[in-house]
Formats: sequence, structure tokens, C-alpha cells
Amino acid sequence: MAGTVAGLASKVPAQYRGKTLTVGTDASVPPLEYQSSSGEIIGFEPDLVRAAAAVLGVKVKFVSAGFDSLIPGLQNGRYDMLASDMGVHPEREKVFDMVHSFQSGDSIMVRKDSTLKISGLQSVCGLSVGAQTGSTYLADLQAESSKCTAAGKKKIDLHSFSDRNAEQLALSNGRIDALVTDQGIADYAANQLHENFKVSVSYNVNPCGIGVTKDSGLAQPLKAAIQHLIDNGQYKQLVTKWHIADEAIPKAAVNGVQYQGS
Repeated sequence: MAGTVAGLASKVPAQYRGKTLTVGTDASVPPLEYQSSSGEIIGFEPDLVRAAAAVLGVKVKFVSAGFDSLIPGLQNGRYDMLASDMGVHPEREKVFDMVHSFQSGDSIMVRKDSTLKISGLQSVCGLSVGAQTGSTYLADLQAESSKCTAAGKKKIDLHSFSDRNAEQLALSNGRIDALVTDQGIADYAANQLHENFKVSVSYNVNPCGIGVTKDSGLAQPLKAAIQHLIDNGQYKQLVTKWHIADEAIPKAAVNGVQYQGS
């Protein structure tokens, strides 16, 4: 792991120096963040945040919670930052700062025995489709359902789930026809977790990031630390370790990274 870089550590606001920062995450998203058999929170984002924290001379403690509780938890001070496969989105950036840390496409996943021909969100009208509560996927589905009814088609039967395990279980047992999720998660689920899943289609490539409050002063130091990891090659090692090299970014940024979703 990279050592502390004095010039970057000095940019950390005084109230955080030498402290342990609490990071909120929904640890049900392999390979991005999930719990090992011993209960440790592991994955690409924990590794990245821990490496960035080391560069800045601070420590971090990960706490797992439902995805829809993370942003309120950041706002009320329960968490100092969020790292949870969180898409960078203009509406979120109005509320808190997002440090761009990787990118990922969207995918629609179905059961392996499904005969549905799904080519994108526009082809799920009338189907029972799930997504995670509080996610941009759910918001996109809600917008698409309105388009369905406006076009005289059946609305999407929407189902929201508190975590990835619940939504994948619902897909597996037939409660829903399809699941909209992160491309890396869908690929991992189809290839490593469950033989009865397959990816129907992938689309968009959108930025994901680490969230911090606008008044924390942590966004720019965190951006600089991630850029340091990109420049010294450790970032490449991490995306390679977790088999998400195609989700790597060339440059860290704070806010303003274009979102391609609806």
C-alpha cells in the first residue's frame, strides 16, 4: 500500500488529520464491496479508499448499511464519506461532492432460461423489473415507465430492493423478470455467483464516485490521492486484482463528469 505523501496529507482539513474516517457502504456488491466469510468488508472500493487514506495519512472504517440510508447518513454526520458503487449524477452533486473513482456501464440481467428479448430499457414495458432502492437505475426505470404509458404501452411493474442479495434472489425465484444493475455486478453474478443468471444487454458507461459533504473539505484531497494512485500504478494494480480493468479511469475529478443515463 502507498505510504503517506506529506504534500497531500497537509491538504486534509485539520479536524480529520490523524483520525479514523467512517465510510458508509452497502457491502453486498461483489466485486466492488462485500463481506468476506469472516465479516471483513472487502472489494475494489474498500481497497481504493484505504490506499487513498494511507496517502493522506488517515485511517478509514467501513460500515455496511442499506443503500437508501447512505446519503441521509452522510448528511447527518454518521459517515464521513460514501463508497458504494454510487453513480455520479447531477442531482446527487447538488447535495454532496462526488470524487470520480471508476466508471461502469448499466446492465439488464435475466435468468439463464429466460426467452425475453431485451435490448435496453425501452424494451421492458409491461415486464416486472427490479432495481436497488435509491439507485439511479430505479430512477431511470421510473422515467422509462412513464414513456411506456405515454406511448400506449403497459407500464413497467417496478420492484425496489434494499440490497443486491435481495434483488438477485427475486430474479432467481421468478418474482421479477429482469434486474437493472451495474455492469460489473451483473458480469460477476452471471459468471461467478450463479449459473442461472445471464446478462441480456449492457448500455451506457457512467462515472461512479466517492461521496463527501460539500463543507467537509475532503473532496480535493481525496481527488489528489486517487490521482496519485493512478500516476504511481497502484490504481491499475487494484482494478486488475478485482477484474474490472475495463472500469478504470485515466484521471480523477470532482463533480461535473457527464452522466449518460436518462
